[in-house]
Amino acid sequence: MVLNAVGRPGRAGLLRQRKRLSRIALLIASSLMCATSGGAGAGTQPLSSLEMQGWQHSFTGPREGAPAGVRSLAQTPDGILWIGASDGLYRYDGRSFARLPPSSAKPIQADTIGPLLATADGDLWVGHDYGGLSLVRSGRHVALTGLRMSTVWALPANRAGMAWAVGSDSRQVYIARLVNRKWVSWTEFKSDLFYGSAIGGDGTLWLLVGDRLIAISASDHRVRIVARGIRSSSLADGPDGRVWLVGKNRLTELGATEGADGKAFVIEGFSRKGDAPVRFEDARHFWIIQSDNVLERYEIGASGRAVRIAAWPSGYALTASVLPLSALPSMIDREQALWIGTSQGLERFSRSSFVSVLAGANNTVENRSPAFAAADGLGTVWAWRHDRLFRSGLGRGFTSWPGTRPSGVAPCAARSGGVWVFNGTDGFTRIGGPSPASLPLGQEGARLAKELGFNGCLEDARGRLWGAADRGLALLGSGRSAAVALGEDSGYSIGTYSAWRDGWVLAYIGNGNLWLTDGEHSRIVWRHDDNTLGFIEAQYRSGNATLLGGDRGLGRFDGRSVKVVSSARFPWLNFVAGIVQTPRGETWLQTSSGIVRLRTVDLDRTFVDPHFQPDVRIFRAADGVPGPPTYANISGLAADGSGRVWVSTSNGIAVFDPATAPADGPPPPVLVTAIEADDRVMPVGPRLELASGTGRLRIQLAVVDFDNPMATRLRYRLKGMDPEWVDASEQRAAMFTQLPPGHYRLEVMGANSHGVWNYKGQTIEIDVAPHFWQTWWFAVSAGLVLLLGLWLAVRWRIAQVARRLRSQAAERANERERIARDIHDTLLQGMQGLVMRIQAITSRMQIPDPNRQELEQSLDRADALIAEGKLRVHNLHLEDSPADLHAMLQQVMMEMPFAADVERSVSANGQARSVDVVVIREVREIVAEALFNAARHARAQSVSVYLTFGSRALEVLVADNGSGFENSMDAASGYGLVGMQKRAESIGARLTVETRPGEGTSVHMRVPGRRAYPVRMDLPAWLTR
Repeated sequence: MVLNAVGRPGRAGLLRQRKRLSRIALLIASSLMCATSGGAGAGTQPLSSLEMQGWQHSFTGPREGAPAGVRSLAQTPDGILWIGASDGLYRYDGRSFARLPPSSAKPIQADTIGPLLATADGDLWVGHDYGGLSLVRSGRHVALTGLRMSTVWALPANRAGMAWAVGSDSRQVYIARLVNRKWVSWTEFKSDLFYGSAIGGDGTLWLLVGDRLIAISASDHRVRIVARGIRSSSLADGPDGRVWLVGKNRLTELGATEGADGKAFVIEGFSRKGDAPVRFEDARHFWIIQSDNVLERYEIGASGRAVRIAAWPSGYALTASVLPLSALPSMIDREQALWIGTSQGLERFSRSSFVSVLAGANNTVENRSPAFAAADGLGTVWAWRHDRLFRSGLGRGFTSWPGTRPSGVAPCAARSGGVWVFNGTDGFTRIGGPSPASLPLGQEGARLAKELGFNGCLEDARGRLWGAADRGLALLGSGRSAAVALGEDSGYSIGTYSAWRDGWVLAYIGNGNLWLTDGEHSRIVWRHDDNTLGFIEAQYRSGNATLLGGDRGLGRFDGRSVKVVSSARFPWLNFVAGIVQTPRGETWLQTSSGIVRLRTVDLDRTFVDPHFQPDVRIFRAADGVPGPPTYANISGLAADGSGRVWVSTSNGIAVFDPATAPADGPPPPVLVTAIEADDRVMPVGPRLELASGTGRLRIQLAVVDFDNPMATRLRYRLKGMDPEWVDASEQRAAMFTQLPPGHYRLEVMGANSHGVWNYKGQTIEIDVAPHFWQTWWFAVSAGLVLLLGLWLAVRWRIAQVARRLRSQAAERANERERIARDIHDTLLQGMQGLVMRIQAITSRMQIPDPNRQELEQSLDRADALIAEGKLRVHNLHLEDSPADLHAMLQQVMMEMPFAADVERSVSANGQARSVDVVVIREVREIVAEALFNAARHARAQSVSVYLTFGSRALEVLVADNGSGFENSMDAASGYGLVGMQKRAESIGARLTVETRPGEGTSVHMRVPGRRAYPVRMDLPAWLTR
């Protein structure tokens, strides 16, 4: 490794070695070259080259899985190519071949396939060597019965969908017609040798049988002999519905109105060898497959004369020797490509987007060496290779420019037209411009050119000429050339460079810094340590910025900084070796992935929007791109004034002309080719039903594309599972594991190799059956069972609590009974005896004795207390069970010590309901306390109790018209208002007392219904044990 003065790797050494090897290769090629390219040098296009006419040829043989001995071809509406071969029926989607099983298990039909017919409704009719017809429909291949023909000769059809079947049983020729997807026997006649068939736009069937030309109308069953004595002829039908009788050197239209001279319209100007078949491409072009294995393409002029414009020689026999050449299968597919079935596989000829223009027909060393192209300021493209210079013209090709140029020094475009060419020693000459011009360098300039090692030049915005060299950059002038100082990078090799504004130049030092200089002042605008692009392979001025193509992406310099879009984000930006923009608003990039085309506004957006995904079209070898980039530090792309794009590759130069390039074609068919569920093959259809417990699902996908099937793209999304689209371009399958039960929709879309997307694609409705424990009815049943269990558990718990409460209530009742008995037998009896004794003593006292009156008042008070005590004892005898609250309150009213003249009433409103025993006890006590207080203190004339059974609450109102009192709670008395309030709170009731002196008293209590009314729980006996 070469080290510089400060011990870092010599960047200039690496780049000089790279370029020196390139120049050595060019010099060796020059020394070995004995002749220049005849096609490129003379500006002619050899007839033997289809590529020079914008056609691309590809071959698919047994190595790729194609069958040998192809006998028929057809394409169904889904884009699939069907191949009838000597060993069976095959399908081809552009990536793989698959052989269909025979039509029946028993060999009632030959495995050797004859003609094929694909109809617009998706049916494929298959003719056999014996056994008649079979049908491929919805993936099934079945034999057809009912027709008398054994060997099927032909299945002709026109674009309107009218189809015929022609066959024989060796004695008779049988004709059948397809009507409503069924074959109907039409007519028959004596058998003879069969030479061809065709069908016109009106449905007329034309046949060559023996030496007779026969016409059979679609409107009747008559066989009409049009002509006899027909020899060495065949039939061909065009896409416009016309039928032609093919002779040795002319095509004669059949069934057409004769011209003014009384003769049928004919096409001449070709020579057909033997029984060579003719296949129409369109109304103006046709192909002939000659008996010497040469394919020729003709164009029909206005005068009806055909002109051969291209030919292609095959390297092997196109058909088996046992079959006539007229039986060679050929087909024009949906993309207007020509297919030919041969004895060794499939040939395909398709229109290419890029047309080679500087690649000779021979294989000389020069033609295999790199060529480069650049556009001048007037939009003319110039190309050079070795010491030859070429100029583009109005056509696709180049014209050789007189004179030579030294190898190793690349010309540069002149702003006023033409190119600057170095004379090898001391000056530059502008050729091809509006007027000749030269720039002599003088002795000092010659010395500088030799010392630096010029390899190219550049004209800046001010018209000054710069020289790029292996050891630096120079600003050139008449006798005043000088090397440009680039600081720490002075003396290193220039990688790439481009003109900036106002005479400044943007220069990249190989594996170094990016500089901006005007020849006197220089500054670094992007340091090597900050460079994320790698080696900058190309530069292109775009508006007010310069695009930088690097090994790892694309950069944009706006005068202040460099923004980068990396190849990690877009893999098609790997190794950008060429950049150009066209007036159509397109940006073209030459990368290791191919030639990339995208809209310029989309490219601008990628630099500011990190999530934007532009639509791109990638052109590859299948599109006519001759080869990979040269990576010679010269941009591999140029655009001329008419919008054509020129690409320089290691295998020559090709041009893309937007005016004549084929369209990208219709959206490609997207297919579901196979479905597997847990290794079980499932039928392909719009709906898929999976059994419960399916663990793995694999759905094989395909995009039908025959140009470049490896470049197609696929995406899928399972609605209900995938939030975003999943890329399946590599595995070509959608795979799922352990899909939960439910309904899903699989959506698939794909793009062909041209970047055209089929957004509709395919959809499959997928239903995954649940296990019985995953069904809705099981969930409902389980929920009901759970609710029932919870209900039973709650009821059991309530019953348990109820038993405990009853037990506690019984214990309390017994305890109250004991207390009541003890009070009655001891306290009340004792008090009663004491009162009777005092009464006896009082009776012995004198009436006027004042003490007697006080004792009698005390005895009255004692009698009241004894009555209250008896009431309390009576209440203790009540059982803890629901009772008639209305009747109970009436009983309490009767037991109160009211005077005889006091009006008393107890009324009830609403539907009587069972009341909780605790609530009854507390209500009774509160009412009793209120009535007792009214009887003792109120001196009321009327007392009423109102009981209301409401749905939301139980309400009790005790009202009197007595003397009333100041409303205050007597905290000292357990039987006062405070006691009543606490009893109410114990049952969640609200108690209010309204009274004023002289206005009576009302006590209102409201018990919430959820507390007052118990819920009746009648449990089975077994739950109460």
